[in-house]
Amino acid sequence: MKKYKVGAVVSLPSGVGLSIVVKLVFLLIRKGRIIMIKFKTGENVALPESKYPGVPGVVISYNNKTEKYLVRFNGVQQMYFSEDELVAWDKK
Repeated sequence: MKKYKVGAVVSLPSGVGLSIVVKLVFLLIRKGRIIMIKFKTGENVALPESKYPGVPGVVISYNNKTEKYLVRFNGVQQMYFSEDELVAWDKK
């Protein structure tokens, strides 16, 4: 299978519908696994209830190597959290 760099322009084989392309745009391929980034930069999240009950945070970035989100809370504090530790603020 030929590998392409992120952002490369490629032509799709006939029969590939737009819906398939749209779904693939949201996926990242890493180490042979397909993962989906759950939270976007700037999204409001709730920090883990066990350590920070009721504390909101904002996603600053996603680290592909550690698969963790950098979240800012209390105005200046920042920490890395895994996807399963965070909950979207509007779904809290």
